[in-house]
Amino acid sequence: MVAGEGSSVANRLPPGRRAAHFSTVTARGHGSGRFFILCWYRKREEREPRMREYESSIRNSVRAIIVEGPDVLLLRKQDDDGSERYSLPGGAQDPGETLEQALQRECLEEIDCRVRVQRLAAVGDWFKRRSRPPHQWRHQVEFLFHCSVPADYRPANGPHPDRHQVEVVWRPRANLEGLRLLPRRYVRLLQDDGADPGAFYLGCID
Repeated sequence: MVAGEGSSVANRLPPGRRAAHFSTVTARGHGSGRFFILCWYRKREEREPRMREYESSIRNSVRAIIVEGPDVLLLRKQDDDGSERYSLPGGAQDPGETLEQALQRECLEEIDCRVRVQRLAAVGDWFKRRSRPPHQWRHQVEFLFHCSVPADYRPANGPHPDRHQVEVVWRPRANLEGLRLLPRRYVRLLQDDGADPGAFYLGCID
């Protein structure tokens, strides 16, 4: 080993890893040991900043697909910057709730209606960036259910609407491409009038 080389390498490592460096050098020869430990540390440096951008927990979220003829029921929202977007009614499942209980609660809070939950339509994984600090990415498992509302239902905000929610609206499914409906994968799902495949997995959606 070249004089000072081991110390130079070790000084670039956290204190708890310096002994590991020297034991690796001794066991595998200074060339392979140096390569091994530096690669390990560099990979760790590259990985940890990205991992800190993600929340450690996974959240279940329920959504109601409510279709009446050519229209679908949506929440119209306005972000802090004034931009407009749309979403399906629904939200996070609380501990102790079934998926159906969570959907009923969210619909009462957001659209002021007790919906009839018919069946599961699809499941997908959505990596969503939080709008408030810390702006981490959150992994949401989305459960979408076909639902219906009473014939006399009139769109209205519920007693506890979403923070950005402006109103509840019917929108033509044929015109969803022109709306900022998030996640975008739902546009194709809501416009599909083909044969019902039963509940299926959407994969990773955006």
